[in-house]
Amino acid sequence: MTALKQLMPQGTLIEGTRKEKPIARRNYAPEAMIIARSRKSGFIRRFDGTNGLRCNQFYRLILSNGCPFNCQYCYLRLILGGHTGPVVFTNPWPEVERQLERIPAGVFSTGDLADSLAVTPPLLQPAIEYFRRQTDKFLFLTTKSTNINLLLGMRPTPQVWISFSVNAVKAWELFEKNTPHPDERLAAARRLKAAGWRIKIRIDPVIPEVGIGHYREVARKVSILDPERVTVGLLKHFPRLPRCPREGPWRQLAKSPNGIKRYPSQLKADIFKRLAEWLGLQPALCRETRDLWEALGWKTNGCNCTV
Repeated sequence: MTALKQLMPQGTLIEGTRKEKPIARRNYAPEAMIIARSRKSGFIRRFDGTNGLRCNQFYRLILSNGCPFNCQYCYLRLILGGHTGPVVFTNPWPEVERQLERIPAGVFSTGDLADSLAVTPPLLQPAIEYFRRQTDKFLFLTTKSTNINLLLGMRPTPQVWISFSVNAVKAWELFEKNTPHPDERLAAARRLKAAGWRIKIRIDPVIPEVGIGHYREVARKVSILDPERVTVGLLKHFPRLPRCPREGPWRQLAKSPNGIKRYPSQLKADIFKRLAEWLGLQPALCRETRDLWEALGWKTNGCNCTV
């Protein structure tokens, strides 16, 4: 199995382009430099990666780009010009609010092009206060981080939820070693839940090569936490990302309608049924095919991004 590409040592500077301001900041991952700059493009984009899949539409709310964790399987390693280091946007909040006001209702995610909390965007706090005042607009944050101090210092609101992504410990050791331990993430989720925040959990990506038995323990701990919703998903292979290892189930990856390689529906259905057994509930599924749903015989029950 190939090793993770090493990140730059802690304290290394990532120089910003002209008019960009580097910020030194400690983070869990060793790549600790953050670029702060004004965003020239729009802050809101409708998510459109659903060709051939069952998916609930939502909007991207782009308060930051990139992630310091650099997980080996992550699509962020392929986009954003190949730079995964965090960029936070420093525009005045009214610029973002004017764009939000053009959309009467919907769900908005800050975690599609970044980890929502690994680095705290300056615009996150005013965003939460904006959604607090809404009735038909919702904000959700997706994270592998334990950086929850901002939220602990704020009054919870049902218009905002936090989705923690966790994995089996073995998968964490192999593919996510710059992130907090899965138990630390669940502990952060527990603290926020106790403080009154809406909490959801993603067990994603499940990696068959690791051995499905390794997921029993994390499923048990998620069940004990009793989040508002649990979403599960299998590894997806994005074009140009290296594969490791080549033996075993990886050989069964096949291109889907949107070009991303996925495991066969029956293999995924078998794994999802096992996870459901360990969780004691039917989990939600994210961006899956009609064939997969038919193989499971499950009814749609929402998703990580639905109210």
